[in-house]
Amino acid sequence: MNTNHLVGLSLLAYGCAYTAPENFNSQTDALNTISGTILAQGVEDPGYAMVLVYDASNPGPPLGTGRPLTFTTVPASAFTDNGAGIKSAPYAIPYLPDSDPGVRVAGAKEFEHSGYHVTVLLDQDANASPFAAGLQGATFGDYVGAHLADIETGVRGDVTVSGGELKNDVTIVVTDHITLQRPAFSLPTLPVIDMPLAQASGVDPALTQSYRIQSVGVHTSYGKNQPLDLYGPCDIAPEFDQATCDVTSGCPCDEDTLDPAETAFWVMFVDADGDGAHDPYPDNPDGTPSLQALNGITDTWPRMFIEYMGTPAEDKAGNQIFDNDLKQFEWPPGSGIKLPERWVQENFTMAYDLNFLGPFGIAPEGAPFNTPFPVNQMQVTYSPVARHYYKDGTYGEDDNGPYDLIDIRCFTQPDGSYPEFATCDGGEHDSTQIPKGAWKMTLISFTGQTWFMPNEIGSPNLAYDLGMFSTANGGFDGAMESTDASFSVEGQAGYLTTK
Repeated sequence: MNTNHLVGLSLLAYGCAYTAPENFNSQTDALNTISGTILAQGVEDPGYAMVLVYDASNPGPPLGTGRPLTFTTVPASAFTDNGAGIKSAPYAIPYLPDSDPGVRVAGAKEFEHSGYHVTVLLDQDANASPFAAGLQGATFGDYVGAHLADIETGVRGDVTVSGGELKNDVTIVVTDHITLQRPAFSLPTLPVIDMPLAQASGVDPALTQSYRIQSVGVHTSYGKNQPLDLYGPCDIAPEFDQATCDVTSGCPCDEDTLDPAETAFWVMFVDADGDGAHDPYPDNPDGTPSLQALNGITDTWPRMFIEYMGTPAEDKAGNQIFDNDLKQFEWPPGSGIKLPERWVQENFTMAYDLNFLGPFGIAPEGAPFNTPFPVNQMQVTYSPVARHYYKDGTYGEDDNGPYDLIDIRCFTQPDGSYPEFATCDGGEHDSTQIPKGAWKMTLISFTGQTWFMPNEIGSPNLAYDLGMFSTANGGFDGAMESTDASFSVEGQAGYLTTK
């Protein structure tokens, strides 16, 4: 497995809290098309291909939480063989607005935009769908790739289009075989975060709150011939028992019995500069130290992002719904494009133990940096910092729109100062500014593979409407059960709550 390419390409999970791509046909400006060839060397029988386009300034996982702007599919029958072991197929992405490279201004800050990134997934087991969060992303055995600027380093190439341009010969190279499984998880208990306590954690780290996630196997289906088989989870290492796992930062898998196709959390401690030390969290795009690094967070995979959904409720059909008062806003101004108001936070896997108490033997003895190892269960630390995307945001701007950074640790202490490392641009913040209610959870692996909760698998009626079937809603004759007793369809409806 070439982990350097997997990390560098940030290919396929379709992004955090994905929604269907926008239809650009309503725009009045001339639209553009990117087309070219998908090259797959060493892939004997390519599955159907899904080609996705991202804003290069807002990449998808694992390097970002961007969503694809649009996509197209290419059937497996379109691939031909040149006789030298290279399969190829044509593709075309129409209806693209101008890529708008250059500089945009939000508030008093400038941000570089550099065009589009074009990526591909070869779905070898026919279990991916861009329309259902629970079915998104590459699974064990799939192949991924992208349009590259440098095939040796795996750095993606920027594609710019404007003025109704047809850009031909944009080659996508399939570079990596996915040899790990998606990080499917469940919640042993539904976590509830006390926001006033989270605010006070800026003064007293002992008040830091955390929750646990559990790797889980999934064996269900969304059609008679379309199973979703994520075997697992991995067995717990023999020197651990469940009681020990429940109080440690993570619970390692038994690597002697591990099958790479099984679900697990693949933990990786990053040492990108090769100095033998665990790197701090990566810098901001402008080269300044990130808020995470200033707070002692290290560069560790996997990563957890949460997004506000609203107040839990139930519709007439018995589906779980989330009632919220978030609005839409036009961005860029005058474009006619509507973006949703959003609240997004990053939480941190194993952060408390790794940063303050040491890894407690979670990593295998002598495990080198940059080498992933499997964990069955892990702790996630809640962070009291949120990005609020809305039309009046002045802190920064990305493809999700302008935003403000809300750090609820930013309040005046008795001596008149702010807590150390709090981000206080724009004055004081308090715990009432971040909305209370349900938050969607997205776990991102170093491979770019993700798992969402809640997802459509967790809403039986909605799953049925989408064509997904399981024993929980009657299903079809011979519907499959889970490979793991801890998995349940309803269990995939779990979420984090702030109060």
